[in-house]
Amino acid sequence: MDNNAVSSKIKSDIKTLGISFVALFIILKLVFFNESITNTLLSTVGLYWILILPAFGLTYLIEDIEFLERLVISIPLSASIVGISSYYLGILGVPAVRSAYYVPALFVLLSAAVAYFKLKGFKE
Repeated sequence: MDNNAVSSKIKSDIKTLGISFVALFIILKLVFFNESITNTLLSTVGLYWILILPAFGLTYLIEDIEFLERLVISIPLSASIVGISSYYLGILGVPAVRSAYYVPALFVLLSAAVAYFKLKGFKE
């Protein structure tokens, strides 16, 4: 794949990720119809923050998979990465409450770096 193809694939995947976010929000709102929109939105953001976003960019290391496969692979990968990292940070004395914020953020940045360098690697 050339640089333009990889760039358009990443842009397409980001759009599809946003569409899947909206679809999950609608599904959660239908299931939890007594909850407010704010609570449902916070639940959806929390699910994406913990279960999908930390490893989604890491799946770009596997080149020949489509969006749905990338999404399905990122869920257990994110859960394991965040869970194991939080466990070992807890052993080191870092409170678990704080690790729910910065451990996924660290891996989201790492995933973005992987996607960036994967894209940059095709330029050279």
